[in-house]
Amino acid sequence: MNADVPLPRWQVQASPYTTGTRFLHDGSYVRLKYAELSYTFTNQLFMQRIGLNSLKLFVNGNNLFLWTKMPDDRESNTGGNTAYPTQKRYNLGLRISL
Repeated sequence: MNADVPLPRWQVQASPYTTGTRFLHDGSYVRLKYAELSYTFTNQLFMQRIGLNSLKLFVNGNNLFLWTKMPDDRESNTGGNTAYPTQKRYNLGLRISL
């Protein structure tokens, strides 16, 4: 006999979904939502040689890490099975000032 399965009850007050822990999940999580690394070149001699005032190189990302015991990502859940998973995104960029 499986004690985790709710049994039907004739009582109106008691619901099989509220008397057990079968449908409860640990809601704790750790998330790295956004991070950016950048470097600005400040060597004036180097910048004058290539004809620029400033140069910045950067890389960033969204939704980089999620650690949880939940069955899905609740941030992307819309209340049904139609939710897409949260997408990871990486960007690489260069900011130039002439």
